[in-house]
Amino acid sequence: MFPGSPTSLATGLSALCLTLLLWAPAAEGQVSYAPPDLSGDAPEPEGQGQRRIEEFAIGVPLFYDVPRDIVRPGVNFGGRIGLDWRYFGAFIDAGVALIPIDLNALRPGLGRDPLVRLHGGLGVRLQFPTKYVRPYADLVIDFNGWSFRSIEFDCVGVLPGGFWCYGTGAFEFSPGWSGRVGVNITVKGPWSIDLGSAFSMSYRGNLFSRPQFWLEPYIGFTMRH
Repeated sequence: MFPGSPTSLATGLSALCLTLLLWAPAAEGQVSYAPPDLSGDAPEPEGQGQRRIEEFAIGVPLFYDVPRDIVRPGVNFGGRIGLDWRYFGAFIDAGVALIPIDLNALRPGLGRDPLVRLHGGLGVRLQFPTKYVRPYADLVIDFNGWSFRSIEFDCVGVLPGGFWCYGTGAFEFSPGWSGRVGVNITVKGPWSIDLGSAFSMSYRGNLFSRPQFWLEPYIGFTMRH
């Protein structure tokens, strides 16, 4: 056969087509390959995915329009569990607060005891999530139980190293509400630090002669998963 004959040309074209067919998938695979992300940081979820939140915070209640030498700054241990949908959230709030009342400043010998507040509530949240910070604003309806010098502690039984003690007493119901503004700062994975301040009020109920107002800066930890 001659090099330029039709039979030779057809054989060469067939070989070329077969080579291209075998090379094209390999070339396509090389172009579309992307190395895995080994940074350990999961990408920010998109859309309105539901997430569960668990929070714990310690705050310092500072009451308005009270004698400062009698009503001292207190401490509030609070927690929240709930759900959020990226920009909105809903949660259950609960905690206990202790506010020192120093009646010795009024008259020596009257003593100093804590005003106890047990509280639970239902809240909603508006937030703006970004990669590292999450500013938010909360509105909470509070159900408060107040007690002052109405709790008695009894210790029964002897355990290794001490006694088993429990407290009993009466709490006066009073509704109220709280507004909070703060920010979650991402630390690692689902964990973040919570910084903010709450403005709260309680209606007078059966314990107070008038509504009570207080400001409460707080710090806490949040897990979102």
